[in-house]
Amino acid sequence: MENILDSGTRRDFGTGAVRDMAEGKGRMDLLPWDVLAYWFAKNLAWEEKKSEWCRWFLDDIHCAIKRVYTTEHIQDAITMFTNLAFDGNYLTAILEYAKHMEAGCLKYGDRNWENGIPVDVYLDSALRHFIKHVRGDDDERHDRAVLWNLWCCLWTIKHKPEMIDAPVGGAT
Repeated sequence: MENILDSGTRRDFGTGAVRDMAEGKGRMDLLPWDVLAYWFAKNLAWEEKKSEWCRWFLDDIHCAIKRVYTTEHIQDAITMFTNLAFDGNYLTAILEYAKHMEAGCLKYGDRNWENGIPVDVYLDSALRHFIKHVRGDDDERHDRAVLWNLWCCLWTIKHKPEMIDAPVGGAT
């Protein structure tokens, strides 16, 4: 079974859902991703195609964080990340997402996340795991964590609109 890092400290969202603590991890959701996206992609030592996928991923996440999005921005970010991390193999991406879901169930309990976690928490975590994946960190499966956070974010927008932290244009 793959490891999901655990500080031992939990955040309680008042919905029954809990996650690991946030302090000391940085606030990825506060960074100016519209500016960083181009710089990040330009300075990656990757082939041009992967650099472009990174830029598009970060552009879509920026739109989501700034709440100028429809769920299509998050879906597009998932597509770009799947191209980047799984060579466009969408079936592999889904299987890896399922493995992360299994590991999370062992850590937090079945369907804990369905109780309600704010959308901003998912986006912040997805960005942190994205950076760790691109950086090559191997302390946990950051590729899986990116997908988990983004797909759970989409589910939350659809099924738990009260967990959207601010007005969302066109959330469907």
